[in-house]
Amino acid sequence: MNGTVHVAESVLPGHPDRLADAMAEKIVDAAVRIRPDSLVGVEVAVHRKSVYVTGRIGIAGPPLNERPDLLKLAYEAYDEAGYKGFWQITPEIRHDLDWKPVLGDERKIRCISDDQNIVVGHASGSAATGWLPAAAFAARKMRDALGRIRRRNFVKLGPDGKVLVRFVEQEGRYYWQSCNVAVMHAEGMQFEELYRIVLPGLKETARELDQALPGLAESWAIDKVRLNGAGDFSCGGPHGDNGLSGKKLV
Repeated sequence: MNGTVHVAESVLPGHPDRLADAMAEKIVDAAVRIRPDSLVGVEVAVHRKSVYVTGRIGIAGPPLNERPDLLKLAYEAYDEAGYKGFWQITPEIRHDLDWKPVLGDERKIRCISDDQNIVVGHASGSAATGWLPAAAFAARKMRDALGRIRRRNFVKLGPDGKVLVRFVEQEGRYYWQSCNVAVMHAEGMQFEELYRIVLPGLKETARELDQALPGLAESWAIDKVRLNGAGDFSCGGPHGDNGLSGKKLV
């Protein structure tokens, strides 16, 4: 089929890269609560139980007597991502941070994000997609659907997962080419049960997407969906792969 191909990916909160981002965001928020003009330039990596934090946190002038509680923030990040109960992970903090305070003229020149920021300007969608590109809008909606399915089946489905959508735009209508879905699951779970749990919610969201992207509902079909195409996904999250902040921002 000729036309414009749209592709985008979106990940669940328990994806290791997104987990690292969440930890970095919490560090920034905690530092700003201590002092609004704090300077934070950190990178976060997660692997198994370990959370590695490197970089610099500059808060107040000497003595620097108040610091974010990194272990508490790690517990919050893991809990909010869904690593609790059946999926419990107890994080351990390892850090190499420069706690040097921000002094003198540095505050005047550090009012910009410098190299700690990624910005993408893209207002190519429509009001119906919140001015997001069509694929980004669809990927987020399908990800949110997967998240709702996961929360309703939190013993069987784990916090890690992602959605990759691909469809063609032709004369103002959209036609599915594929929807690749990966979701962490309990050990020993059969694929038949996984399909029964996941597919109905995705199909419902595909119908809802038709309001903003006409054609997606009628072109949805089970053979367009590939669920856990790489095979068993019982080992996911930071135990299944390492994660690094900044990798899933765009």
